[in-house]
Amino acid sequence: MKLMNIFLIEIEWVLSPLWLIACVALGILAALHLYFRSKDFEEAQTWQRWTMAILRGVTIATLAALLLTPIIKLLSEKTERKNIVLLQDNSASLQAIHDSTDLIGFDADLQTMLSRLDEKVNTHTFYFDHAVSRDRTGNYDGKTSNLSNAIEQIKEQFEGDRLSGIILTTDGIYNEGQNPYYQSGLERTPLYTIALGDTSAGSDAEIQRVFHNRVVYKGDEFEIEADISASGLINKSTQVNLSTVDRGKTNRITSQPIRYDKSDFFKTVKFKTRATTPGVIRYRVSMPAVSGDGNTSNNYADFYVEVIESRQKILLLANSPHPDLNAMKLALEALKNYEVDIQYARNNFSNFREYDLVALHNLPSGKYSLSREMTEFERLKIPLLFIVGSKTDLRSFNRLQNVVSIQQSQSQFTDAEPAYNSNFNLFSVNNEIRQFSRNLPPLRTPFGSYSPSAGYDVLFKQEIKNVETNYPLIILGETNENKKGVITGEGIWKWRLYDYAQNQSFERSDELIAKAFQYLAITGDRRRFKISKDKTIYDENDRIFLNAEFYNASYELKNENDVSLTIKNENGEVSSFAFSKTDNSYGLDLGTMAPGEYRYTGEIQDGGQRYSASGRFTVRELIAELQHIRADHQLLRNMSSESNGAFYSMNDVKTLENDLINSNIIKPLYITDYDRTSVLNLKWLLILLLLTLSLEWFMRKFLGTY
Repeated sequence: MKLMNIFLIEIEWVLSPLWLIACVALGILAALHLYFRSKDFEEAQTWQRWTMAILRGVTIATLAALLLTPIIKLLSEKTERKNIVLLQDNSASLQAIHDSTDLIGFDADLQTMLSRLDEKVNTHTFYFDHAVSRDRTGNYDGKTSNLSNAIEQIKEQFEGDRLSGIILTTDGIYNEGQNPYYQSGLERTPLYTIALGDTSAGSDAEIQRVFHNRVVYKGDEFEIEADISASGLINKSTQVNLSTVDRGKTNRITSQPIRYDKSDFFKTVKFKTRATTPGVIRYRVSMPAVSGDGNTSNNYADFYVEVIESRQKILLLANSPHPDLNAMKLALEALKNYEVDIQYARNNFSNFREYDLVALHNLPSGKYSLSREMTEFERLKIPLLFIVGSKTDLRSFNRLQNVVSIQQSQSQFTDAEPAYNSNFNLFSVNNEIRQFSRNLPPLRTPFGSYSPSAGYDVLFKQEIKNVETNYPLIILGETNENKKGVITGEGIWKWRLYDYAQNQSFERSDELIAKAFQYLAITGDRRRFKISKDKTIYDENDRIFLNAEFYNASYELKNENDVSLTIKNENGEVSSFAFSKTDNSYGLDLGTMAPGEYRYTGEIQDGGQRYSASGRFTVRELIAELQHIRADHQLLRNMSSESNGAFYSMNDVKTLENDLINSNIIKPLYITDYDRTSVLNLKWLLILLLLTLSLEWFMRKFLGTY
């Protein structure tokens, strides 16, 4: 920002400005009396007496005028450079269409354009695939594209920073996030799109998508549906195969013949199979390529199904119907590991023995004290999760549990957003879920003071009106081998709606909601050495984090000794790692790993005894960028039109450069500010007074009067 000009507009007076006449008169009279009526300066020359009189008069008149507390209004004019962002698609679909020399030349053209624009505007370059980065980590090799998230992150980062426009270079293909055309606020920032890729159809057969259960039970039969499409391959025939893939070997389960009887062919092929082996099973739907198929990389699709032995039962016991209940039920049953029942306190339900966890929503309440039920819960050692709401009787709540005490102020409630607690260590929460939780809608919590008990860990703190507090929003823990947790607010149902609005799925919200239930429902694990992970199946662009815990004979956490880890891939290759020590446990960041199945074993030695823990996880290959490579330039035209930007082709970089240079969007802003300040804040006025007093004192000293 450059200051152009500042000048005085007006002086405001608290008292009437006519008092200035009295101030000036006072200064003149005081000066004349001191230097012309007093005999102390009779020997001084006339010009000396007049000079000192003027200095004294100016000082007294100025000091008297300051007692009137004048306010001055200033006008300042400034210039400010605007910002333009270049947002480049770094996904693999571009490399599948464009020659590498074309992409290198295109990148050089962009840099030339930026160097010219940078003379008049601040330019910034970002790259995106599934995430946004200032640095290009690869060269057009991103596995997925999340276009809406990229645009939203740029707008958030430059919010309030005079963002004049976004230059977006992409083929318009996105396979994560929402349709960017429908995201809110699109019209507020001009988008100048440079279209890459190829919109022509060509001849291609592809497996568009596969629908399947993520979790099934051993012995269950489940259905798999595959959407098959083809264009330009009329009257060609092939077959669709369903297979399992284990350590690189493909075993076909069944197949169905298929004939492309139309130029634009589409069909949903259905398979049924039975889950026979527990664990994570890799399945593949594939079809042999026919002559003329221009893209064979989308002729197969791998997916993973987790086969489990049995499910746990969870009871949601509530004071009355509430949307939270159905949200929690859907979130838990989406994982397939749980069978969830909803009951109400008015039904006098008492068959608690069959449940692994009971969640109490708005209980105890003024109508239902739960004294009898709590005795039964304690006897059966059933883990409990309390969900506090507007119907919760907090006096009874504080008496029935020792997790947190809530002292509410005058029955008031407030909105509290979740703030992740980085010191939480009961289970791991991946970065994606942490980022997702930052923007979740608030829960309705009691307004007052909170006193959490020792031995319980806070997963999320309450953030109230953008201020993070130490009050717990979700708190969990275990004492005397009895697990309990508390969610101190109601309104979790809004988390699922927010997730779907942002991501067109409930996956993130369901995982977040289920985390607390999963921790509380797992009981009886008294192993001294444990290794945990946040999930069993990772995408190949996910970072993999492992956590390890070691307990001494008194079952207290300690991390004095080192923990080693070996990982074997499906080809039998072994890699070794060492855990890093955290506060009282261990952590290991494996980074991203190649697709495949992995088995790991961790070891620790303590007191001459060796302890080990084993497990497995799967990394699935992402081929979304190669499955659909037809560019969507119409989407880019629509986005440019909606945002008052413009659409350009790959060869029009110079045209875009000239259009921007000749437009108003890169011209600097002229900003006019008005400021009101007291005259007492003017430093130059203080300097003037010191100068007049100093000159007068010097002259009097010279004349020998001091």
